[in-house]
Amino acid sequence: MAFWRPGAPQPAHADPWELDCDAERHRALPVFNSSASLPVQQQRRRLPIARQRLAILHAVETHRAVVLCGATGCGKSTQLPQFLDEAGWTAKGYVVAVTVPRRLAAVTLATRVAQEMGAELGREVGYRIRFDACVSPGSTRIEFMTEGILLREMLSDPLLTRFSVVVIDEAHERSSNTDLLLGLLKKICRKRPRLRLVVASATVDALAFLNFFRRGAKVSAGRKQGFIFHGIEP
Repeated sequence: MAFWRPGAPQPAHADPWELDCDAERHRALPVFNSSASLPVQQQRRRLPIARQRLAILHAVETHRAVVLCGATGCGKSTQLPQFLDEAGWTAKGYVVAVTVPRRLAAVTLATRVAQEMGAELGREVGYRIRFDACVSPGSTRIEFMTEGILLREMLSDPLLTRFSVVVIDEAHERSSNTDLLLGLLKKICRKRPRLRLVVASATVDALAFLNFFRRGAKVSAGRKQGFIFHGIEP
C-alpha cells in the first residue's frame, strides 16, 4: 500500500479539498439556537422555565427561601428576574438583586435582560461589578452583581432594605463568598420576613441547600430532570 508523501503530486483518487479562508469567513455559521430568528418574546415563551412561571412565583410568594434547580439553558438566569419584576416585586422602589460568580456574567446577563425587556442598559436593568457600575438609582429595578459586591452592600445596609428579592445564581459553584452570603442572608430573612431569597443551581443535587433551610417541599420544574426545592425558616 502506497502512502502519499508531502511534496508529491496529489493522488488521482483523492478527493480535491482546498481551504478558502475568505469563503469560510463569509460562510453562514451553524445556528444551535433554533429560536434565534424569532421575536424576543417568542424566544422567552419557548424556554423550559416559562412553563413553570406560576409555580415559581407561588413558591417565592409563600416561602422565604426557594432553591431552584434547572439544567443549563432552561432560562433561569434571564427569566427569573423578569418574572419577579412582572409580578410586582420591584414595586415601591424595590430592586431585585441577582448575584453571579464572575464579572463577565453580570454584564452579559444584564445586557440580555435589558434587550428582552426593551429597556436601556443602566436604566431599568443594570449591573455592578468591581471598578464599574451601570445603574440608575431610583430607576433600576433589576440589578446584576458579583457576590463580592453584595457583601460590600451589606457593610452599609446590613438588612439590604432596598432589595425585595435576592437571587444567588450559579450557587452550585460554591465559593467562599457563596457560603458567606447564604449564612448572612439566612439571618437577614429572619429580621426581614418580606425579603425573599432564591438559590439557583444547575445541578439536581440541591439537598445541601435544602437542608440548610431545614424545612421544604419539592415541585417539578425546569428542563429535563430539574426540580424546585423550597424551604422556609420555622
